[in-house]
Amino acid sequence: MVLSASGITLNYTHLPRRQEGNSTPSLLLLHGWGGTQKSLMPLATMLSSHANCYIPDLPGFGKSSKPPNSWGIYEYADCLKEFIHLAGIDEPVQLVGHSFGGAIGLILAAHYPELIEKLVVCAPSWHRAKKYADETPKKPLQQALSKGLRHFPYLRKTLYRTFFPESDMLRKPELEANFKRIVSQDLTDVVTQIPQHTLIVWGGQDTYTPVSDGALLKHLIPHALLTVFPDATHALPVTQSHLVFPSIHTFLTTKVAD
Repeated sequence: MVLSASGITLNYTHLPRRQEGNSTPSLLLLHGWGGTQKSLMPLATMLSSHANCYIPDLPGFGKSSKPPNSWGIYEYADCLKEFIHLAGIDEPVQLVGHSFGGAIGLILAAHYPELIEKLVVCAPSWHRAKKYADETPKKPLQQALSKGLRHFPYLRKTLYRTFFPESDMLRKPELEANFKRIVSQDLTDVVTQIPQHTLIVWGGQDTYTPVSDGALLKHLIPHALLTVFPDATHALPVTQSHLVFPSIHTFLTTKVAD
């Protein structure tokens, strides 16, 4: 299925609820940087027992069109806000976001609380400033990567693979301008504004976003729970959806007190 939101052609899949019930909530699943809707499809399939699931390819990924170079995480969030309306999704929605998709979910929950009923974030990339400052190459390597090798993309990519093998820059080089903007946008002030009940899920062996970021996020969001899976990695909801499903399903289906 395809629609246009914020000038972007968004490709998405709708999985109708598989079981009848008194009410049918809508659930939006947002994948991480470098992924596609297929990344969360196994988890979405399981969660479709509970809700109507909508899984888009984020702008620039999968079959969705590329965003303008000026886009950062807030523009992505506004695009998904428009997607919710245009897809005819019942509001408020439940949202499950992984990594970059989780960061988008944090912004939507804080800035548009009327849109989001419950929030689940799996290792969201929200506390960026220090982490990426530590990964930034020092001079003269920094100058070589950003200036001297600008016209030699293959060599530049080789150097990144050598010195920064886990960098998200490698996953979508055509979105480099967006990536640089996004990793400069720390969400510390945003998350304190989230009113929804929130489940934070983390892998204990996550080497990309440390578990300490999850503990801090739980402290900053007023109504938050943190569940850590000791042997799981950053890819927890993608590669071990069966492991994380029970916790997410229980959280989404349990009625909370007002």
